[in-house]
Amino acid sequence: MKCRELSRQEFRERAVDLVLTSGLSLGKVAPDLGIGVSALDRWVRQGKIDRGIETRSLLPPSDLHAENVALRRELRKTREELEIVKRAAALFVRENILPK
Repeated sequence: MKCRELSRQEFRERAVDLVLTSGLSLGKVAPDLGIGVSALDRWVRQGKIDRGIETRSLLPPSDLHAENVALRRELRKTREELEIVKRAAALFVRENILPK
């Protein structure tokens, strides 16, 4: 009987199942599967979140989070300024006023 090849996603899911159900450590399972411990650890952490076992999300480092917040604030301000320019342009066209 010929075994079919697993897709990447199936392989990951089965690896996560193996770790969660067997009680074996990542250090034991990863070499047996031919993958790195850190990769398997990421898969298991994400698998726990996907299955509702863990509710903690994989948050970006705090410096990236702070940058993201600042960029969102800047984007919101830029959009507001653009809206003002659009309204002013519409007013100029409607009143046939050209700025000097």
